[in-house]
Amino acid sequence: DSLESLVYAMRATLSPEVSDSERKAATAAIREYQSQPECFMGFVSVVSNAEDEALRMQAAVLLLQSMSHWTNLGQDDKNSAKDALLNALFSDPMPLVRRNLGVAVAVTARRELTTGGWDAFLPIMHQAAESDEPRAREVAFSVFKRLVRFFGLNEPAFFSQLAPLWVNALTDAGSNEVRIDAFASLAAMTAYFEEEGDFASFEPIFPQMLQTVVTFVEANDESKAVVALGVLEDMLQITPTFVATLWPQLVQFNVQLIQAGKEDITKRALSSLAKYVELKPMLLLKHELVSDVFNAAFTCIAEEETDIDEGNSIPSNAQTLVDTICLRIGPSHTFPLCMEAASQYLADSVTSPHTIRGGLMILAMSAEGCQAYMREELETLMNAMMPHLSSSAPLVRDAALMVLYQFAEHMRPNIHDYHRIVIAGSLDGLSEDLLSSRMNAARALNSFVVFLENEVLAEYLENIMSGYVGTIVGEPESLE
Repeated sequence: DSLESLVYAMRATLSPEVSDSERKAATAAIREYQSQPECFMGFVSVVSNAEDEALRMQAAVLLLQSMSHWTNLGQDDKNSAKDALLNALFSDPMPLVRRNLGVAVAVTARRELTTGGWDAFLPIMHQAAESDEPRAREVAFSVFKRLVRFFGLNEPAFFSQLAPLWVNALTDAGSNEVRIDAFASLAAMTAYFEEEGDFASFEPIFPQMLQTVVTFVEANDESKAVVALGVLEDMLQITPTFVATLWPQLVQFNVQLIQAGKEDITKRALSSLAKYVELKPMLLLKHELVSDVFNAAFTCIAEEETDIDEGNSIPSNAQTLVDTICLRIGPSHTFPLCMEAASQYLADSVTSPHTIRGGLMILAMSAEGCQAYMREELETLMNAMMPHLSSSAPLVRDAALMVLYQFAEHMRPNIHDYHRIVIAGSLDGLSEDLLSSRMNAARALNSFVVFLENEVLAEYLENIMSGYVGTIVGEPESLE
């Protein structure tokens, strides 16, 4: 019997007791079985009836890989498969099995609904969406989320039935999974808006979506809040026609989330703000939000960073945001605010290494976007940075070397007047313990000497070559 042979082969691939040759033979047998249309019903049977969880998991994956055989099935097999898939989807206790089955059901529904071949599907899923059982609701909304991407707005009946369900599910009291899937479905729907009238029906829903994110935050479900922020970010990028309407609300909302003080949410909110500014920078000016966004970034840029070589932290994301604003908006609007914040963080009375580092990073991140203005103030800025090259705190020296690198890159030719400071500071930085510090020092030196006059460079050439040679040994390839 081919089904018994299939189960035997599947068990062999999962068993730690079989030999490598037996496992390879079993894998080959499964692949051969998958090439035949009847494999679809075989995998449906295993995922529906097997008591072994590992077998059902494997069958669900193999079923997904075999969806192309659907068109070769007879109508009786199709009807049996649809009933079996729905039953397994709602009854299987394993979330990963249900997830794969949900994809299979959504793919099947896409094919059958467009030809009128599954009249019972929507009523069943609608009933599940309103069930008292959280798991039934989670299954239904997970499938609905996938169907949005399949259908777009090409099935008006589908959306007219489900849009009210999604809105109600934003406040589902029993399951955050239901909330996030309804949230994602509503956001995905906007990708298919073609007229202002389409968007008009969505606009009143948007504040409810933002409140859903707040609910995740208040429930300390940071992972769901982070996912929701990513969904909003994607939504804004695929609905450019309506950006001007939603943009200020999203910016203000992310600024407010940063004030909540949740680490993962703050990192995501800073990242989202940088992308929103990149998308429509002039709206910051139009809605007078430059100061608000900068203040949020300046607060975060001075937070404690336990791993300076870590690329996804609150301070590093804040640095990216400052850099993006300065580059996209221009120095007349950004330079005064950046210099005011930097001077406060670098004041003589400040002793916190994290605050001092934050002030230095503001100088570094504004260097490219504000270079024309900063060249005029270079003496003052160099005087503010230089003492920190010899700080007792490694993270402060690291930030000072970043400033040195950015100034060497963007303050030419004015920076060449400070050749002794730049070269000495860079050479000292090559021996720092932190990789990021050594990288900043090497980059500063490279950027600086390329444009330095030969007669000036000659004075330092022996020390520079010695520094380079001493650094290359044992360093990561990127620094080497």
